[in-house]
Amino acid sequence: MTQLESAKQGIFTPEMEKILKQEPLSRELLLDRIVKGHIVIPKNRLHAQTELRAIGTGCRTKINTNLGTSEHLINPQYELEKMDVSLKYGTDAIMDLSTGGDLRKIRRFIMDRCPVPVGTVPIYQLAVKLREAEQTIESMTPQQLLDTIEENGEDGVDFITVHCGLKKDIVDKIDSG
Repeated sequence: MTQLESAKQGIFTPEMEKILKQEPLSRELLLDRIVKGHIVIPKNRLHAQTELRAIGTGCRTKINTNLGTSEHLINPQYELEKMDVSLKYGTDAIMDLSTGGDLRKIRRFIMDRCPVPVGTVPIYQLAVKLREAEQTIESMTPQQLLDTIEENGEDGVDFITVHCGLKKDIVDKIDSG
């Protein structure tokens, strides 16, 4: 059961209890804000993170560290060193923005060692895959993006960033009714 499902049933989870030790919230307020979608606790059951974070209304501001490989520098150990420094100085989350090397292997390598929530930008992974197949990002299908998001979830990713955009011709169609 998810945190949201639990909150909707009035169940106060052990995860929520841990959050109360970090945030200036009452039990009732935390539960209410989770139910309303004003607070989330990013945690994938497949990621054995030890430190939880709450993000949203009334919570303290969070620090997110971006790291990741590129086609020019593929060194997962170096990314771990960056993660360790970030953790030492209080980062609340890690964002793996890797675009070089075996992206799933690198993601799992980082996640296996990361005690805080880990996020990704799945469209970056899909863009790399399309480039490797000598295709353009414009050739991407919605199903390819959904499959990539699902793959990230299966790897234990706790949260994702989804970049959305509209093309001018779509806006014109919306405007013309």
